[in-house]
Amino acid sequence: GLDLMGRSIVVIVSDHGQAFGEHRDYAGHWGCYDEVTRMVLIVRDPRLGSRAREVRQLVQAIDVMPTILQLVGVPIPASAQGRSLVPLLETGQETDREQVAVSLGIDTQAIRTPHWTMIHRHGSPAKLYDRRSDAQEQRNVIKEHRDVAARLQHWFDQLVSVDGERV
Repeated sequence: GLDLMGRSIVVIVSDHGQAFGEHRDYAGHWGCYDEVTRMVLIVRDPRLGSRAREVRQLVQAIDVMPTILQLVGVPIPASAQGRSLVPLLETGQETDREQVAVSLGIDTQAIRTPHWTMIHRHGSPAKLYDRRSDAQEQRNVIKEHRDVAARLQHWFDQLVSVDGERV
């Protein structure tokens, strides 16, 4: 036979998560809380073996295109914003990947690391959540950690600008 499954790469990806009232948003996907920014990415490549692996490292949607290109042997353009996830797929970890993700919503923006999430909603003060002690992002700790908020804001500004201009 053709052995299509033995020769095919299958990629399933969602564009965003879904809110079900966690932050007073019901059946929406406009905010930048974890339940909305978390997405599904399933990659099956027979060359990577048959063992399923869950990777908990922060990655971004912009990493999907370079990943697919590398898997099919097409050079990744220098202009690509994301990075291939193939090293993560092969080993389950990647030590040189920056542990940060940026989310840009309609009127909301966020930056997250494994430890922190900082969310800005237009017209409202920023909120900072300690993901290690508050995984559901319910307790704003920005007053207790203004230094962390300043560092994350600086990092965010660097990540979302090109030649000093906000994108």
